[in-house]
Amino acid sequence: MTLLLPIGLLGLISLIILLLIYIIKPNYQQKEVTSTYVWRLSLKLRKKRLPTSKLRNILLIICQVCAFVAGAFILAQPIMPHEQTKYSSEAVIIIDASASMRTYSDGATRFEKAIDYAKECTDKVLNKGGEVSVIISDSTPHFIANRVGIVDRDELFYQLDDMVSDIDNSCSYGVTDINQAISLCEDTVRRNPTTTIFLCTDSDYGYVAEGVELVNVAKSSEFNVAILDAYTIFEEGYYSFVVKLGCYGQVAQQVDLNISINGANDGKQTLTTPVEYGGRYNINENSEYTIIFRNANIEESDYEKDAKNLYIEKVGNSVTGNRNLTCVVSYTDVHIEIDVDDNFAEDNSLAIYGGTKNQLKVQYTTNKRKVFITGLLGVLRNQYSNRWDLRVKEVLLPKEQPELSGYDLYIFENYLPETLPTDGVVYLLNPPTMPEGLTASGTINSQEMYILQEANHDILKYTDSSKIFVRKYTRLATCDESLYKILWSVDSSPLLLVRESEDTQIIVSLFDIEYSNFVLRSDFFYFFDNIFDYFIPSTVIGNTFEVGENITVNARGDTLTVTNNSDYEEQVITQLPSSISLNKPGTYRFSQSEYMGRMLPDEYVYVKVPASESNVFAIGEDMKELYREKIDEDNFDDLLVYIAAIMLFLMFAEWFLQAHDNA
Repeated sequence: MTLLLPIGLLGLISLIILLLIYIIKPNYQQKEVTSTYVWRLSLKLRKKRLPTSKLRNILLIICQVCAFVAGAFILAQPIMPHEQTKYSSEAVIIIDASASMRTYSDGATRFEKAIDYAKECTDKVLNKGGEVSVIISDSTPHFIANRVGIVDRDELFYQLDDMVSDIDNSCSYGVTDINQAISLCEDTVRRNPTTTIFLCTDSDYGYVAEGVELVNVAKSSEFNVAILDAYTIFEEGYYSFVVKLGCYGQVAQQVDLNISINGANDGKQTLTTPVEYGGRYNINENSEYTIIFRNANIEESDYEKDAKNLYIEKVGNSVTGNRNLTCVVSYTDVHIEIDVDDNFAEDNSLAIYGGTKNQLKVQYTTNKRKVFITGLLGVLRNQYSNRWDLRVKEVLLPKEQPELSGYDLYIFENYLPETLPTDGVVYLLNPPTMPEGLTASGTINSQEMYILQEANHDILKYTDSSKIFVRKYTRLATCDESLYKILWSVDSSPLLLVRESEDTQIIVSLFDIEYSNFVLRSDFFYFFDNIFDYFIPSTVIGNTFEVGENITVNARGDTLTVTNNSDYEEQVITQLPSSISLNKPGTYRFSQSEYMGRMLPDEYVYVKVPASESNVFAIGEDMKELYREKIDEDNFDDLLVYIAAIMLFLMFAEWFLQAHDNA
């Protein structure tokens, strides 16, 4: 038992008061009186009661003394402490492995400095008989050591040294997830609430969780000038080039920007190769700037006149200094660099692709030109202008004859060639004769008959067949369902079918669009749009991504090969469409072939360091709080209630004895 307030024992002074009461209390005095029979009888009875009265008085005094003692203990607040669990010294070291930890100064990166601190901290803990865990915090934090002791010290240090020598793979080029790293510490902290978490990072935080010690390895003298982003805008027939720069550190910088444009204008003009833009710009510390190279004929009012940190460079057929500022209508690739000696070099260059779109060739063959189809193909050409160069060739029978190779999509209306093309998607629209696997029984003319959807397919997305009617269609006598999948039917006869195999991709519509409301509804646009998306999907939408960003990819065959142009590391993707993320900055090449075996032009994207990592002095978000078991003075049983109960019992007993004595 322990007393929280020992001074409360001064209440025992009350026993002195009790003693004084008994000292000054008057005693019975023995006197002689006239003897009578009654008095003699009374004296006789009194003598018989004397032994019981003495015992009662003794019990009465004991109760009173104990009650006063209990009261003094109540004032002293007695407790019964629990036996405390003895925890060993333990630490979890989190090493930030984000891209900004590659910042280099004094002969080492921040990541290397963090590992050096981790080794020092490990020695201190292990020498005290403790245990150490080490977490590498990148986009997916993970343990490289979990509760290791002095026996495993050398193995841990070897692992840390190996990470320093292979920093290209051990320190990421992306972001970190500190809160997820702290979540990994939950089991350790639950087992040992005294665990200290050391976070070796280069960021300060608005809130640091309890039990976390922040170790900032950044130096105030470091700085970084970065290309945060770069892209092109096609406006008024020319490309404008937009570059966003950032400067982070304590000193303003003068930066040389160089833009090299390869394959400009596709040989339409006699140009210096490559075309180059650029200039020297003053950039203030901890600021971001936008630099735009655009055609001189574009009105300046098109941009915010009061925009801050904005440079607009006019481009035209003129010479400024030694630079040929030529307007660009197309390009193959653009390489952007800044010439600056900063502490973080990974964001000093960037590339842009997609200035020359891959051609997508469509051949439309008919004996009667339909404005519905030609108009729709024109709409799709504009819609896909940022993805493809969609070129449509119309063949009007019988003056012209269609080609049977060299196109991505063949549309044959009211016509069936003797041999179907095998290098693209074939769409047979109301064919007069049937292809392999189908036979017709005749043409049906009727009142409006609404279509029934028989199966789901991606080319039917966003369409509602129940609101589409036909008045003229070809009724089938036989249909080989091992070759064709029936998508629509009318009056139990197949109306829309699709055939898919490694060497054949055919769509068959058995109705005349002039005798249907199909072309008047949005379903017609969705249907054609779905044909392009399903049979001729874009490999990747976009040409610039950040490290770790999810990228949706697809292919027109069964495999897609992604190659890093810097180290030629290949990744073969067989599950398509798929979502991938690329973990190193640089140019990546996407290669594929169609199911029919034709090789398609390669496509390129550039993966850059996340813009958030370019700010090498960024403030991190508030940390997640970890639950820790409380280990303090409250870990005891309070005896106050028990002693109070004893005191009440003694007071009741004292009252009972007093009452019996007075009876």
